[in-house]
Amino acid sequence: MIRLAIETDLAAIMGIVKEVIEEMGERGSVQWSSNYPSCEDFLRDIKKSELYVCEQAEGITGMCTFSHTGHEEYGEIPFTTTNALTIKRLAVSPSHRNKGISHQFMAAILQLAEETNKAAINGDTFKNNPHAQKFFLKHEFQWIAERPDDDRDVPLYYFERLLK
Repeated sequence: MIRLAIETDLAAIMGIVKEVIEEMGERGSVQWSSNYPSCEDFLRDIKKSELYVCEQAEGITGMCTFSHTGHEEYGEIPFTTTNALTIKRLAVSPSHRNKGISHQFMAAILQLAEETNKAAINGDTFKNNPHAQKFFLKHEFQWIAERPDDDRDVPLYYFERLLK
């Protein structure tokens, strides 16, 4: 079940973050690290009612932020519209992959986009994160642009899914 996250979910969320950082490191991706995402990032998302979790009988198995604002650089990206929700910090525990959890998050953000009259959903990922790129393409997003990351040597890819 996808639901809004609450502060008591933070320990489970940070446990998943730790698992995902380790897995990304094994794949050579530096998108997440010991500095990002932080507990403070998720707490800020909770306070804005933008962080969602997947809760199953085993507990929290994934999380995703459905943000009403893009990242700072989104004004420089040639998205079709600014009337969009942004997917941020999507992760599923490695032990719960391939069970449709990311699809549940996608269904939930599509529903929220419809309820809030958004014209698109957008997101970004590092060039060396093929798993995230596959997620976007599988869910009918179009690649929009590539931009250097100011903090790292790996460029970012930007994706958009038009809804209207």
